[in-house]
Amino acid sequence: MRERALVLANVILFGMTTLLLATVQTSLWFQILGWFPAPAFWIPVLVYISLYRAPVELVVGLFALSAILSPMTVMPGSLLFMICLLLGGAIRLIKQRFYWAGSSYFMMMSGIAALAWHVFHWLGSMVAGPEPLTSPEVSDWLIQALLTPLTAPPLHELFRWFDRLTDRGQPAEASVDRL
Repeated sequence: MRERALVLANVILFGMTTLLLATVQTSLWFQILGWFPAPAFWIPVLVYISLYRAPVELVVGLFALSAILSPMTVMPGSLLFMICLLLGGAIRLIKQRFYWAGSSYFMMMSGIAALAWHVFHWLGSMVAGPEPLTSPEVSDWLIQALLTPLTAPPLHELFRWFDRLTDRGQPAEASVDRL
């Protein structure tokens, strides 16, 4: 029973963090800095889940992430879930090819994921979306991809703390201590 409560606590912590980060990105940022592109504050959550969760947990986590994000976007829910799933799978494939422990890898993957998100959204809207994205804002995509990794190191430590707090073991490749 205690194990289920800890898993539920972990899911709730990540869900509430996603909700808070997405709210900061979609509402608060525009109140302070106007139309300057915001970092994708919630992308590190997707990256962390993709890197450190089992495949079944990844799919369930990405579905929950899509459900949390859906009220904050005009994107159809099916397209949102498809893009999250594609991005999660791409991160897993990259991790299989090369990986190192630490927040620098997490930063790099967050930047790549922020840029890949837009590319997947653009392609997905052309293939499956009811309204295709016809005029991509490539400069905004690049700015967001450059700003998102700056948010990753403190979030990586926060997520590791969530896992320690809920007795969630790190995978063997992630548990290597930094020098």
